[in-house]
Amino acid sequence: MKLLIKNLVLTCCLSWIASAIELTIDQPGIYELGASIVSLPAAGPDQIIVIASSDVIFDLGEFVIFQGNAVAEVDGILINSNLSDIVIRNGMIRGVTQTAISIGSGASRILIENMKVGQCAGGVLATSVTDLTIQGCQFTRCSSANPLINALDLIGSSRILLSDILISDANYSLSRILNANSISACTVQRMKIYSSATVVAGGIRLLTSQNVFFSDVTVAFCTNTSYQQIGNLNNILKNVSYLSNNQGGFIAITIENASQSNLVLQSVVNGTASLLGAIRFIDSRNNIIDSCSACANTTQNAIDQFQLILSGGDANLVRRSIALNNSSNLTSSGVFVAANATNTAIIDCLFNRNRGSTPANSFGAELLAGTNILFARNRAFSNNTTVGANQFSGVAGGAVTTVASTNINGSGSTPWTNLSVPA
Repeated sequence: MKLLIKNLVLTCCLSWIASAIELTIDQPGIYELGASIVSLPAAGPDQIIVIASSDVIFDLGEFVIFQGNAVAEVDGILINSNLSDIVIRNGMIRGVTQTAISIGSGASRILIENMKVGQCAGGVLATSVTDLTIQGCQFTRCSSANPLINALDLIGSSRILLSDILISDANYSLSRILNANSISACTVQRMKIYSSATVVAGGIRLLTSQNVFFSDVTVAFCTNTSYQQIGNLNNILKNVSYLSNNQGGFIAITIENASQSNLVLQSVVNGTASLLGAIRFIDSRNNIIDSCSACANTTQNAIDQFQLILSGGDANLVRRSIALNNSSNLTSSGVFVAANATNTAIIDCLFNRNRGSTPANSFGAELLAGTNILFARNRAFSNNTTVGANQFSGVAGGAVTTVASTNINGSGSTPWTNLSVPA
């Protein structure tokens, strides 16, 4: 069934130009867009297309829905509240001043696939939605200075799949690339975020959410697009990569404020500038960093840089992880454990060539007092110092062995020094 669009004028046989609310789909069925739409709303709030019925498949047929003016608060497609079994696919939404696709509260079984969103303020807003799938979609050059508009905004929703998503050249000065508040049972897989920027901490943020699984997520060539969990439970980050970003003094991955039972696995923070830290647990418990790496990260400003950070919290574990070739204009540490950390274990890790401004500011491991800290089977060397104590600072019973200065790396030009092994 082709869409019947009222009060429209066909121009150039290619596109429809509309001046007001264009279309409401109020009956179940399969709908296909027959031409591109250029909307010229007179005032907002407004929507270009409203879906007001359940059991709808809306296929854009590779056509474009476009807002042709700058009137504020215009959505591309609005799905009304409490509807179900709706599919939106195969097209582009461009230039809308609010959200490309807004899903009303109480909606369920919503599928958005093979959609391209370009130069919109927001991409998708889902509030209290159940069984939402967004797959094979691209969001390019979206931007907003409104703190309430995010590229992907998931609020109070559950059973969510975000798969094969590309977000590129986004700019959110007061909001976020992905904002998830009180969501559960969510999988984010094969998401790529490139050349995008945020100013706020937590460009990717989970707030009071649980059972969220991030897998194969890459953030590259971005500015300030940090990952932040606040008050979360039972979430997993696996194969999450931060590559060649500029963090502007933020931590790349932070799990904080009473978050519990979260796992960061096989993830990397590499080649990132202005980095305050790679992975941090703060005031959280029963969390694990496993098989992660922080490599070749730098700071341009006089700020301390700690790669793996256990700041407070209880019963956290770091194991089989690496921090190497990182540098700071002040203090650089491979791992940092704050004095208020308790019942914490760091096992089978390697920390080398973490370089601060001076040898005294360079640490493989920097442990403050803490309580019940287990530090076992770790190695540290060449952390920009000949002072053996700084390889493992604060580790009780540490032993230092100075190895030969040549032929360790094959050429002898950058020998290992002060290999530290705790007794």
